[in-house]
Amino acid sequence: MNYNRFTLSFIREDSNLEKEFQYAYFQYSLKIVKATFLMAAIFYGLFGILDAVLFPHTKKIAWIIRYAIVCPFTLSLFAFSYSRQFYKYWQVSQVFLIAMAGTGIIGMIVTAPGPANILYYAGLILVLMYGYTALIMRFIWASAKIKTLSGLLPICSKCKKIRDDKGYWKQIEHFISIHSDAEFSHSICPQCAEELYGDLLSYKKKPS
Repeated sequence: MNYNRFTLSFIREDSNLEKEFQYAYFQYSLKIVKATFLMAAIFYGLFGILDAVLFPHTKKIAWIIRYAIVCPFTLSLFAFSYSRQFYKYWQVSQVFLIAMAGTGIIGMIVTAPGPANILYYAGLILVLMYGYTALIMRFIWASAKIKTLSGLLPICSKCKKIRDDKGYWKQIEHFISIHSDAEFSHSICPQCAEELYGDLLSYKKKPS
């Protein structure tokens, strides 16, 4: 039997088997994929309880990531899995789910106060475990997932600097500006304003 050793797809005189195999594989996997999408949304949402317990001051940001971005995206994939078009995109959908979930955890690590924010690294491990055990992916798409997850960035749990591929530590806004089209406008959150300028703020609030 002839197959590509990298993609594991049927080739040459056996290439006529590829389309038939892919459809049979999809039909076999569909119920499991639907269940894992739903399971991902439920568990990703349930861990929001830990956000409130461990980081009550920054839980709003974590909840926005969980309940306004990742969970709705996951549930939209679950709904999409009932569409006839899902057959064309079911593998790439799983890659995007892992990338979205992992990026969400990185966002929580960045925004949560250190050094306790290192606890969120356990979330990254859970995302990896979910991706390599629960999801049913063909080799070529699993490889794409590896490449996506290899982009996870080392970030200091205290000062939030990011280590680039040359080993240099850079401020997060500088790193993102270099690698994207994003621009930053600095401000200060209420918690930091209270910590840095609490005496001045309380003085201004006093009646004259």
